[in-house]
Amino acid sequence: HFKERPDLHLYIRELPIKIHTKFIEKNKGILRELLDLIIPEHLNTDTTNFEQRFHLKSRENLVRFRILDPKISTQYFSCLNDLSIPISQFGRLELPIRKVIISENLITFLTLPPMRDTLAVFGKGFDLGSLKYADWLHATEIFYWSDIDAHGFQMLSQIRKYYPHTHSFLMDRKTFDTFYEGGKGTTTNQTHLDRLTPDEHALYDLLQRENLRLEQEHISHGYVVGRLGEVVA
Repeated sequence: HFKERPDLHLYIRELPIKIHTKFIEKNKGILRELLDLIIPEHLNTDTTNFEQRFHLKSRENLVRFRILDPKISTQYFSCLNDLSIPISQFGRLELPIRKVIISENLITFLTLPPMRDTLAVFGKGFDLGSLKYADWLHATEIFYWSDIDAHGFQMLSQIRKYYPHTHSFLMDRKTFDTFYEGGKGTTTNQTHLDRLTPDEHALYDLLQRENLRLEQEHISHGYVVGRLGEVVA
């Protein structure tokens, strides 16, 4: 099958062969070695993932997002405003969105207020890499909001790898000094991040050195709404 039709792009379950799905799933190691020899001209050599290497479909990550503009949710989604779809479908969205807010905390994501032409994405931490396939984000203004800790700035640096124009939101020294209550973060040995501004890196250095953390939920909702009105609206 793989020699004759290497381009079908099916799930393992759909392969038209007399071998059941579980056999393939349990023997991916030896099957990969054999297929590497049998169809070297049809391999995706950039990955060791079985499905991706042999051009099979695999379960996609879901992107959860909220349409913060009621007019857009009414016109395009029958008033639905909180949705989860596969990343490939998220990458094909065609909406009149000008601003995107990526929030790492589910509660703050859910409590973002209505805003014109704006979409919010639940970031899911270091799983941000899946967003790099949504090319339409290049045409939007992106705001990234995470906990103020070392890992938060590492994730900010990561998303700027895909979207260099990303702004940080509420990840500044003023917000930290206003709401910090002694929280501790997770230690990290990474001392330099190439994609931070000087002010961001100064705060990152402090957080990394002293292992400090301000969680998003410690910031008052009124303060969040006020700052959104200043920089996002």
